[in-house]
Amino acid sequence: MIRTLESDSNVIKQYRNAFSSIYKQSKHPKELHAVVSAIALTQARLTPVIISNLLGLDIGTVRASIQELGHVIDAQHNGRYDSTISRLKTHKSVSSFLLSEQSLGERFHVPGRLHVVLASRCLQVILSHEPTINICDVYDLHDKVPDFEDKVKSKISPTLRYSVASWISHFVQYKDAGLIELLSRFVSSHAFFWLECGSLIKSIKPIIDQLDILWEAIARAPNDIIDNKTNALVWNIRRFLQEFSEPIAASAPQVYNSGYVFTPKDSLIYKTYASALEDKMPFLVTAGLPRTWDSAWEPSRVSNCLISGAIVTPQGEYILGSDSDWKNGDSSVWDAFTGQYYGSLPYGANFKTARLSNDRSFFVASTRSRLIICDANNYSLRHTLTPTSGGVQSFAITDDDTKIVSGYGDTVDIWDVATGERESGLTLPRPKGRCNVYISVLTTFARSN
Repeated sequence: MIRTLESDSNVIKQYRNAFSSIYKQSKHPKELHAVVSAIALTQARLTPVIISNLLGLDIGTVRASIQELGHVIDAQHNGRYDSTISRLKTHKSVSSFLLSEQSLGERFHVPGRLHVVLASRCLQVILSHEPTINICDVYDLHDKVPDFEDKVKSKISPTLRYSVASWISHFVQYKDAGLIELLSRFVSSHAFFWLECGSLIKSIKPIIDQLDILWEAIARAPNDIIDNKTNALVWNIRRFLQEFSEPIAASAPQVYNSGYVFTPKDSLIYKTYASALEDKMPFLVTAGLPRTWDSAWEPSRVSNCLISGAIVTPQGEYILGSDSDWKNGDSSVWDAFTGQYYGSLPYGANFKTARLSNDRSFFVASTRSRLIICDANNYSLRHTLTPTSGGVQSFAITDDDTKIVSGYGDTVDIWDVATGERESGLTLPRPKGRCNVYISVLTTFARSN
């Protein structure tokens, strides 16, 4: 019948008549609707068992529903349920019709919000498993394990396989605050289990693409829907895969042996899973690694401006970017770990250096001619400092956060942080043929003063 429908110019009318007929004759229309909805939304190969498990339906009822559906979709199905499902899912025009306004008001209309149900079910399936390390007892590259596929089938059910591979595709299709709690639990407890399963079913590359889509969706979500920790953990998981995807795709245990053990120890993903994983690792790399992820961060979009330059505070916590309109432009602030956009600094542009105070309560940024002291919590301007020498080439904050020392040429100014007033200054002698040689030691001067 599919061939007839797709070759007929009045295809929508025939779709409507066909589905109206089976729903009218069905002994269990609600269950039939759930089955049709699952197939139309997933666009994937689903077995009756997967549908039964995901939707919590009796397996016999699912098979009966597919058989009823088969009479319309494939008159020659001969009881082959998988064939019926495959035929429906490969004909995207059928799914498009079931999801479209053209089927609104009909019993068989499939609302897009059912993606929420499938996303929730998939996450619940994963969360229902106790996280274990090396699920399939694989100790080599996948292609070198003779009975690899049998090991995977014995440990990863078809429903878990589908959930691991597809939860994000449903999650991002429909905004629902109720899913955020599940996502928070998932990224805090089952991320490594999920990635190991993803490796075993050979889905790491698709998962990387899906994480990019998930991150974009989360970045667009209102701040009151998703909490900062969940947001940051999603970014960390994405960053983890960017770093270690190649060995993980080749062998599932490398999620831990090439991934976790080499993860920066101050990163959120390492700290979150430390209590569950540290004692189970065969070894831990504790020296020679950066404490945080490197400078790779997610760019943030700022409306109607082009960022001409950016600087990172030495502590690696904030990024300041300058608008290319240097005469009137603003500077913007991002979190250096997550790329989250915090806001703009309307009181200056073209900052070339920035430092965060030791107590992290304020930061100092410099242009060629001035310094500004800003509150690190709300980015409000505390003080503007204009050196007597007419410029700023370097500056430092004392260890007790009470003084700022700035230098230009052979002139050094000392400022009070609390008042923004210049307390004193001095002129340093210049050796012949050497200019500005003292600028590089300003930090040492500040800390010893």
